[in-house]
Formats: sequence, structure tokens, C-alpha cells
Amino acid sequence: MKKKPKIFFLFIGLFCVSIYFVNAQSSKIDSLELRIKTNFRDSVAVDNYNILCRLYSQKANYARAKICGDSALAISAALNKEKLISRSHNSLGIILYHLGNYPEALRHDLAAFAIEEKTGDEKGIAITSSNLANVYYSLKNYDQAIIYNERALALKKKFNDKKGISYSYENIGVVLFFLGKYKEALENYERALQIKWELKDSISLGTSYNSMSAAYIKLGNYDKALECATKSLELKRAIGDEEGIEITYINLSDIYRNKNNPALAFRYVSDALPIAITVGDKESITDCHKMLSDLFSEQGKFKEALQHFKLYVAYRDSLSNEENTKKIIQQQMQYDFDKRSVADSIKNTESKKYEEIRHQQQISRQKNFTLAGVAGFLIMIIVAGISFIAFRNKKKANVEIAKQKLLVEIKQKEILDSIRYARRIQNALITQESSFERMLKKLRKN
Repeated sequence: MKKKPKIFFLFIGLFCVSIYFVNAQSSKIDSLELRIKTNFRDSVAVDNYNILCRLYSQKANYARAKICGDSALAISAALNKEKLISRSHNSLGIILYHLGNYPEALRHDLAAFAIEEKTGDEKGIAITSSNLANVYYSLKNYDQAIIYNERALALKKKFNDKKGISYSYENIGVVLFFLGKYKEALENYERALQIKWELKDSISLGTSYNSMSAAYIKLGNYDKALECATKSLELKRAIGDEEGIEITYINLSDIYRNKNNPALAFRYVSDALPIAITVGDKESITDCHKMLSDLFSEQGKFKEALQHFKLYVAYRDSLSNEENTKKIIQQQMQYDFDKRSVADSIKNTESKKYEEIRHQQQISRQKNFTLAGVAGFLIMIIVAGISFIAFRNKKKANVEIAKQKLLVEIKQKEILDSIRYARRIQNALITQESSFERMLKKLRKN
């Protein structure tokens, strides 16, 4: 008895929060629309456009969301800011995914992923990995969907992003469910549910219970399936999620049919059909007509069974035609995407070739500069060597000249000394002769 009031008040709280959230969203959109009209084409404008893109996407206004995403990408590309460019690619990837244009969604997601890996933006990689997983799941490439979901989960655990962790567990569960691995899918749904209750995530709590209910049905545990479907219905009603209510009704109808309670099975599928028609869920409409046909047939009401069977076939064929048309469109988109990828690859190859040629030219030019430098250095060494030898020879010649000069000076001195000596002798002889003549003259007079 104690749990019911708590759950009741929780549902009332969740309902009030969801109403407040919707009103706050509308107010925020109006505010941002006014702001982008006065914003310059700067990083703030990019952020505002990306926020608007996300908000319009949540309101399923994908046309306006795409316009905002294109504006964000154009401005961020003009600013040449990689982080802003990757965010804008991410926004467009989400919009194109919701529009069913999976090849283009993949192109934008991969462009964002490449920038995030280059810049080491792990938080961005976590978000883009989840987006890539959803695209690969829609393209029925389940191996890649699991790989990217697990990569996103690992990074979200690293950042302790609990909401992101719960969504990654849920997404992994969806892929495993489709692969027929119901027990493993259930384990992931339960992990997601535990975190969502901790966070009081009113938007997706019911979805987890619904997913668990579907897994229990496949595993044949109808009591647990009923328990989960009942909780899902309460949560979906609390937030007014009509499509979620309709899907839960279909699960409940399937459960009661398997529990041999055709009255309740008939009641829930009958309640699901008008909601499915209102929200335009053709897959659920198809399922409802098939279930009603089977139930009427089991009751022996073959006329009503045939009517619903005819409607079932009509919707099934319509879905098949839509699916085929969708596949043709996707194939054309994939072809265009591959063609663009090849063109980009050729462009990148040509660009790489040009860069390689440029690089080789730079290397060649550098080699020439190096050789010229070496040659100049060698010439300088040779000139210096010749100059040194010339200087040394000149020095030797000067020494030799100095020696010769000294010898000449010595010879000159010797000659001069000889001349002076001879002159002294001569002077001495002349003096003696004069004295002798004077003596002779004296003797003659006497």
C-alpha cells in the first residue's frame, strides 16, 4: 500500500515537469529566434543555430531544424573553426537521420567524427558514435551499430555521463533484440532502466519498460512481461505519450493472448488501433489488424476476421511498397553518397599528389641550396688556403729580403770600414812623407 502513493505522486511530478519542459522549450525557441536576427556571423551565432536545430528536432519540425543546421555549418565553415564545424555536422546528421536520409546523415556524422578524432574531442566522439550507431542500425548494418554503441558507452562511462550511459545500454539492447539475442537485450534494458530511475528520466522510463516487456514476451515469461507493460503504461500516460501508450497496448494484447485471456487481448488491441491511426503509425496499424483478424478467427467470427485480414494485407503491402520506394531512394542516395565519396577521394588523392610534388620540389630546392652552400664553403676554404699560402710565402720572402738587406748592409759596412782604414793608412803615409821632406829641407839649409 505504501508504494502506490509514492508512484502516484512521482507520475504527477513527472507530468508537471513535462508540461513545464514543453513551455520552457517554446519560450527558449522564441528567444533564440530573436537573437539570431541580431547576431553577427560569429561563434555565438553558430551555437544559437545549433541549439535551435536541436530544439526544432525535438518538436519534429525537421524542415526548420535543417535550415538552422545548414546556417550553423555555413557560418562555422566561414570561420574555419573545427570544433564548431563538427558540431554543425552533428546537428545536420541528426536531422537527416530523422528525415530517413541515412546516406547523407552518415556523411555528416563521419565528417564530424573525423574532426573530433583529429582534435581529440572525446566528448564529441561519444555523441557522434551514438549517432553513427543509429544510422548503421537503420541501414541494417548491425555489426557497425554494435561497435559504435559500445564505443559511445565506453566514453560515456569515462565521463560518468549517466544519462548517456543509459541510452547506450538501451540502444545496444535494441540491436541485440533485433538479432534475436533476447536475453542479452534484456540485460542491457535492465541496466538502462536502473540508471533512468536514479535520474528520474520521465521521457524514456516507459520506453525501457516497454522494451523489457517485448523481450520477456519473446522469452515466454508473460508474468514479467505484464508487470513491465503495466508500469510502462502508467509512465506513458503520465507524460501523455500517445504513441508510447499505443505500443504498450499492443504489447498488453499480445501478453493476454498468450495468457489465454482473449477478452483483455481484444480490449487492448481495440484501444491501440484508433491511437495508431491518429498518430499515423502504419506499422502498428498493420500489427493491430493482424491481431484482430487472429482473435476474431479464434472466436469463430470469420467475417470480421476476413475484414481485418484484408486491411492487414492492404497496410502490409502499402508498407512493403513504401519500404521498396524508401530502399530505391536510399540506394539512389547511397549511390550519390558513394559518388561524392569517390569524387572526394579522387580530389584528396590529387591533392596528396600535388602536395607530394610540392614536397619533392621543396626537398630538391633544399638540396640545391645545401649543395650551393657546401660548394661556396669549399671555395671559401680554397681561397682561404691560397691566401694563407701566399701570405706564408710572402712572409718567407720578406724574411729572405731582410736577410739579404742585412748582408748588404754588413758588406757595405765592411767596404766602408776598409775604405776608412786605407784612408787612415794613406793619411799616415802622407804625414810621414811631409815630415821627411821638411827634415831634408832643414839639413840642406844647414
